[in-house]
Amino acid sequence: MSNGERALTIRVLVAAAALSVTAACVADEAPAVAQTAQQAAQQAAPPAGHGAGAGQGAGHGAGPAGVPAAPSADALDPRKVIKLNPAQRAHMLEQMRGFLTASQGVISGVGAGDRELAAKAAEAAAHGGGQGGGHGGGQGGGHGGGQGGGEGLRMGQVLPPEFRQMAMATHKEFGAIAELARSDASDAAVLARLGQAMNTCASCHALYQIERTE
Repeated sequence: MSNGERALTIRVLVAAAALSVTAACVADEAPAVAQTAQQAAQQAAPPAGHGAGAGQGAGHGAGPAGVPAAPSADALDPRKVIKLNPAQRAHMLEQMRGFLTASQGVISGVGAGDRELAAKAAEAAAHGGGQGGGHGGGQGGGHGGGQGGGEGLRMGQVLPPEFRQMAMATHKEFGAIAELARSDASDAAVLARLGQAMNTCASCHALYQIERTE
């Protein structure tokens, strides 16, 4: 592997790590961030009545006027909210982990000189259950690679059309990566195609957040 290819590998590894952190934040940490911010604001506010006296508003934190408003969850995270029940959320997180695992497998395979390992890792994401899975309540096994994994969960009814399009595009992109890994293309070309797939992942995380419903 040339110096240029090694440098590209390092950049992709960094992107994979960033995707892992982003996935954790979008799926699990957004509510905790908002709660922590509110708690910090409450702790920072001085007790009511300190200074010029309660209710006057002229003292240091006297009365409600002296208490800084905690930032709202919308202000902290303005991304579009996707509301999912626990089963739907678990399915979504499984898909995200699948993309991350496939990315790691492609990188490891290329780094080890085992292009077949990279191809198999990409294929797993290409043909895995998609996030648009099922059209309605468990009707069908999916039309095309990676679209049939959410039977019975009604994922197609709760996910925005744009989100479903991005998910399907990502599955197709991993299929293209698998084909490229088995071709005469260079290692750099395979990793560059992986970078394109991860751009879609990053864009999706930048646009949407998950809110769990009961």
